[in-house]
This record gives sequence, structure tokens and C-alpha cells, in this order.
Amino acid sequence: MRTLVTVVSLALVAAAGCAPRHHGAPPMGHPCPGKQALAPSGARAPEDLDRLFGERLNAGDVDGVVTLYEPTATLVRQDRSAATGTAAIREEIAGFVALRAHITLSVFRVLLGGNDIAVVYDDWSATGTDPNGKHVAFGGHASETVHRGVDGNWRFVVDDPDARSAPSRAVPRHHAAKRSHAPAAHRAHPSTTK
Repeated sequence: MRTLVTVVSLALVAAAGCAPRHHGAPPMGHPCPGKQALAPSGARAPEDLDRLFGERLNAGDVDGVVTLYEPTATLVRQDRSAATGTAAIREEIAGFVALRAHITLSVFRVLLGGNDIAVVYDDWSATGTDPNGKHVAFGGHASETVHRGVDGNWRFVVDDPDARSAPSRAVPRHHAAKRSHAPAAHRAHPSTTK
């Protein structure tokens, strides 16, 4: 099946010809003189999403992380509320980057639900520095529903960093904000959230 997808993709590229590009000169040997090569691909397999998430977050690339999500995706916050849509997800990721977080993710299972939907399970841990200069460490056990778009790249649809973590005592949102200076997605006990 993967071979068929590759052959179909190559046929579509060949049939489309050289589409105009707007950023710089093509690399040497590019098949369309005067045109730029396509940008490096995104997540070509479901498990690539976690690798790219880690690389981009660790580099402080908020926009790069946000591009890994569908425009109407949901990122589940620590208080179990939903950050839905690009703007809300960007705010959560920016808060995480503000901690100068370094994250490590370990995918241990991918369940395919047809050709274009999958669930990715990973365990993760992160360290950072809060606004007071205090070292913080947290982690979780994520479950992520992902979708492959028409461009062949996988993106998060629902990202629940604590889906498989032990349930914690529910904390009203206005109280959670007083407990930590971390972004909403990273509040509560020190061992939670991606």
C-alpha cells in the first residue's frame, strides 16, 4: 500500500509540472530550473509527530510546533479543559516554551485506524525553569489522535498529554492559576503535561 501511495504521489508531482515557488533559488540539480525545491516534509508517519514536537519545542519554535496540529485540533490542558484551534494551542505552546522546557518523548505504540487516522501512545518527561528561576520537572503518559492530510503529512487532531496518567483531584481553573506560574496546560502537580 505504501508503495502505491508513493507511486501515486510521484505521478501527481510529475503531472503537475513545476509549480511556481517564491523563496530563493533551487538547489543544484533541481528538476525545474529557476524553481525552488519543496520544503522539507513534515510528519510522514504518525510517530514522526512526537519526534518533530520534541525537536521544535526544544528549539523554542512555537510556530513550528503549532504547524503539527490541524487548524481545529484540541490540546487538552492539565485542568482537563480544551485548548481548541490554532490560537489557543499557540498560547499553550508559547507558555511551555517560556519555561525554557526541554522535553523527551518515547512513543511505544501506534494504532492505525484505517489509512489516515491513528492513535499514538507515548510517555514523556520535561524540565524547565519557572519565572522565579526555580527548576521544574514534569511528565505524563499521552494519547494522541492523529490524521494524515491530503499532503501526506500527519497532524494532531486531539493531543491529550495526560490521557493515561493517574487521575488527579480536579482543581477549579481560577485556583489552578494561583498554584503555579506555568501555562494552563502545565499546572497542578509537578509531574504532568507535554
